[in-house]
Amino acid sequence: SDRNAPIDIDDSPEEKVSWSEAVAMVERGYRKFSPRMAELFLGMVREKRIDVPAVNHKKGGAYCAAAIPSVGPFQLLNFDGQKGDVATLAHESGHGCHDILAYEKGYLQFHPPLTLAETASIFGEMIVFRDLLDLASSKKERLALLMSKIDDVVNSVVRQCSFDRFEELFHSAREKGELSSEELDQFWMQAV
Repeated sequence: SDRNAPIDIDDSPEEKVSWSEAVAMVERGYRKFSPRMAELFLGMVREKRIDVPAVNHKKGGAYCAAAIPSVGPFQLLNFDGQKGDVATLAHESGHGCHDILAYEKGYLQFHPPLTLAETASIFGEMIVFRDLLDLASSKKERLALLMSKIDDVVNSVVRQCSFDRFEELFHSAREKGELSSEELDQFWMQAV
């Protein structure tokens, strides 16, 4: 079965969210949890650490690079005003806030393992998700947002566990010697 099979619940056009509205929404959501988290987020916005627009030839998706404690973090987004883009901003900013808070651990220890990194980012996203639900203009749109969030959470858990399992298989086998690309392919298929 395809865990990403689309379910067409709401086909009405989605109202766009401006960049300033998205920033305000993430700041408000973060502030409900922690004023410090909100200030860390606003600092990334003020310092222009977020490359915002979706433009031609820019790689799709989003990413937060921790860089090094004296420089980062930096976010790459493809924001075009969808409600999902607000969630992505909150997600990547969760990574950024976590990175900033961890920088005091120093160069060798600030970067979290994958599962911990995704915990921080998904937490940041979920803080803001409730506000996104409140913006839903209909029950259909609300259900579509909920279904999308359930898909996101399932994909995050399954994907992160798969990555962890792949790394375990790889490192265990690597202790015994070099590995071929075919073996890596087998480990990947076994993990996912």
